[in-house]
Amino acid sequence: MNPFVRTFRMLFKGTVDLPNPSDWVRTDAITIQGAKVTIDFSKLNVPLDQDPVVNYSDIKATKSMLPVFGSRHNNILLKGANPNDQGAILNYIKPGDIIVAASTRGKIVHRVDKVGHDNQGRYFKTRGDNVYKRDPEVFRDSHVLCVCPGTFY
Repeated sequence: MNPFVRTFRMLFKGTVDLPNPSDWVRTDAITIQGAKVTIDFSKLNVPLDQDPVVNYSDIKATKSMLPVFGSRHNNILLKGANPNDQGAILNYIKPGDIIVAASTRGKIVHRVDKVGHDNQGRYFKTRGDNVYKRDPEVFRDSHVLCVCPGTFY
């Protein structure tokens, strides 16, 4: 969305229609027993041959993703256990999802703003939720390290 149009809508409508993240985790993958919450990441909405590689990370304090997350928040990170599964995850990424991508500036953790295709293949354009402009980089499949389907505060 054009930054001017986005700002105009926020000022005069009060809200902006932004894409929702994909539904990565099936409801039946989440169980709660007392104070214990378990998420079975083998039950994703993405068909995979093997269980995904699951990790978590706190994020560098850049403030670019406020108010969704900032420093000291724990982000769940998923990537495919093999190239085919990583390809399935990449195919499932839509605008609204949060990815971790390799950049010349280091690892970027931003929301996908656009998924497109050109003569070099698929690309992802991203932006921080607290940033006015898109990131200058265009991320290719090979740049996407993992997807962030959730955050614990």
